[in-house]
Amino acid sequence: MKKSLKGLVFIWFALIWFFPVSGQDLSGYWQGMDFGPRPNAVTFWPTTMELTQNGNTINGNCFQQVTSQTPYFVLWNISGASVNMNAGEMVFSQITGMHIADFALLCYSKFSFTYYPEEERILGMREFDCGMKLTMDLYRLRLKTRDTYCAGEMATMEVTGKDVRWYPDIQKSKLLHSGNSYETQVTRTDTFYVTQTFHDTETPPVPVIIKVSEPKIQDVQVTPASCDADNGTISVTATGDAPMNYSLEYGMYQSSPVFTDLYANNYLVIVKTGAGCTVTRAVKVEKKTRPSFLTVYVDQPCTSETGILRVRGQGGYGLLTYSLDNQPFQESGVFPDLQSGEYNLRVRDSIGCEMGMVVKVEDKNDAVTLQDIKVENAKCGAEYGSVSVIATGSGELQYSLDGETYVTSAYFPQVEPGAYEIFVKDQSGCTVNKKIVVGKAPAPVIHNVIEYNAGCNESDGAVSIYATGSGPLLYSIDGINFVTDTTFTGLSPLNQNVMIVDTAGCNVTRSITIGENCFEKVYIPTAFSPDLDGKNEVMDIKFSSTQLKIRYFRLFNRWGTVVAYSDQTIQSGHALWDGFYKGNKAQPGSYPYELLVEFEGGRKQVIRNTILLLR
Repeated sequence: MKKSLKGLVFIWFALIWFFPVSGQDLSGYWQGMDFGPRPNAVTFWPTTMELTQNGNTINGNCFQQVTSQTPYFVLWNISGASVNMNAGEMVFSQITGMHIADFALLCYSKFSFTYYPEEERILGMREFDCGMKLTMDLYRLRLKTRDTYCAGEMATMEVTGKDVRWYPDIQKSKLLHSGNSYETQVTRTDTFYVTQTFHDTETPPVPVIIKVSEPKIQDVQVTPASCDADNGTISVTATGDAPMNYSLEYGMYQSSPVFTDLYANNYLVIVKTGAGCTVTRAVKVEKKTRPSFLTVYVDQPCTSETGILRVRGQGGYGLLTYSLDNQPFQESGVFPDLQSGEYNLRVRDSIGCEMGMVVKVEDKNDAVTLQDIKVENAKCGAEYGSVSVIATGSGELQYSLDGETYVTSAYFPQVEPGAYEIFVKDQSGCTVNKKIVVGKAPAPVIHNVIEYNAGCNESDGAVSIYATGSGPLLYSIDGINFVTDTTFTGLSPLNQNVMIVDTAGCNVTRSITIGENCFEKVYIPTAFSPDLDGKNEVMDIKFSSTQLKIRYFRLFNRWGTVVAYSDQTIQSGHALWDGFYKGNKAQPGSYPYELLVEFEGGRKQVIRNTILLLR
C-alpha cells in the first residue's frame, strides 16, 4: 500500500482554505510531531491532521511519517471524536493507508488533548493498547491579521504556528523571513508559503493568500449646474471590493455613486472599497447660466408705421428660442410688423431655462438732423485727431464713423487721420450722414544744429539751426524770445536748449553747448600707438593747471558708436583711451571725439577733434 507522501500532502493542501482566526472550531489542517520512547524505533514521527468539526463531533484523517527521511507512513481514519470547550478525545483504530517496515509499531491508541486557541495548538497524550505513551503536539497555521490590503501598503502578517518560516513559492526557493510575523509591501494579490519546524523537521508549506484591494474609476458622468441653480450631478462608475462607498472632498461617504444638487465647482471624487482602499479623480461641474439677451433692437423705418424687433440671445444650454407675448417659441429672433406699444419678450434654452424683458415699440418719430461736426486734426506729430458731432432727433441718438459700429457718445477722442463718413441714427433707425477728413500736422523737425565756440574769454560764439515744419517757424535759445532768424551770434559760452515752434503751436527742442576755444591750455595728441614699446601708448590729456574736471568725453567709431566715455576730475597726463573697446583691441583708424572740460575757475571749454589709432 505504498502511497506518495507528496501526493497526499498536495491533495490536502488543495482542500485547505487559509481562514483568519475566528471561534474555537478545530476544522482545518494541523501540523506537528508525535514524540516519546518507542521500542526499536525513532523517537519523533512527523504528524499532520485534517479535521472537520460539526458541533462537538470531529472527523478526519491523521497522517504519520516515520521521520521525514524515510518512505514509511501510516494514515489513520478519525471518526466520532469529541470535543467539549477546549478539551477533547479521539481514537486511532482504523488504518486507511500505510507503508511501513515493522507492523509492531502500529498499535491502536486514544489521544486525549487540550486546545490552546491563542497559539492554535493541540497538545495531549496518546495512550497505546501496546503500552506506549507518547506526546502529540500539533499547530494549526492560521492568519491572525487581516488578509486584504491596499496597493502599495505595508502588510504586517502574523500567523500561528511554531518556528515559522516564510517562502515566496511552494518550492521554497528563497527564505523570506523566520518568525510568526512578516512585514512587506504589497502591490498585487500574492501567495506566501509558510512552514513550521518541529525537532529539526520542517513541515510541508501551507499557502497564505494576501489580497490587494485596488479600486478603479471606470467612468464619471457630469451634468452641468444650469439655470443659475445648484442642480449639477456627478455619476461614478467604479470597480473594487464590496462594499463600495463614495465621497466628495473627503466628506461623508455614501453607498450611492451619484451626487446631486451640486453647484458649479471643482470636486475631488473619492471611491473607497470595503478594505478601506481609495482612488480619487478630479471632476469639474460646469456652470450653464440662464440665457440672456445679447442684442435687442427695434427697427422702425422712417417711412413705416410699424416696427421690426430683432433679438439675439446668448449663454444658456443648447438651442435658443424666442417668444413674444406668450406666443409659441420660435428659432428666429425677428418679429416684424409690430404696432407701437409694450411687448413681453422671452428667450429659452434647450433645458427650459428662461429670461424675459419688456420691449417697447415707439410711435413714429421726427427725422434726425445733423447740425455740426467739429474736426480736430492730428497735430504736432500725434497719432490721432478727434471728432465732435452735434445732432438732434427723437430718443437716444447713436453715432458712427463707418455706418456699421454705433456708439452713444457724440465725441470720438482718438481718430486716425483719414477720410470718414459720419452717421447719426435715432431710436427709429433713421439716419443722416456727412463726409469728413481728419488731417495730420507733423511736429517741426530739427535736421541739424551747428555750434561755434566762443574765443577764449570772448562772446563771439554762434549757433545755426536747420529745421522744417508747418508754416513759418520761430526760433528761440532762451524759450522766451522767438525770431524767424535761424542763426544766433555774439554768444558767450553756454549750455541750454534751442526751441522751434510752428504755426500750430507744436514745438521741439534740442540742447546746445557753446564752449571756449582755449586750446593753448590743453594738449591732446593727434595719434597714438599702443604697441607696448613704452611710447605713445595711450590717448592722454595734458594741461598746465593742477587739475580739471571732464564734464563729458565721448569718442566714436566710424558708425557713430560710443567707444570711450568719461566724466571725472583728472590731473595732467590722464589717459582718456587705451585703444580697447569692450576688452578687445579697437581697429586702427581715425576716431572723432568730443570733450567738455571745466577749469578750476569754472570756465568751460569744448574740444572736438579726431585722433588716429595706429597698430
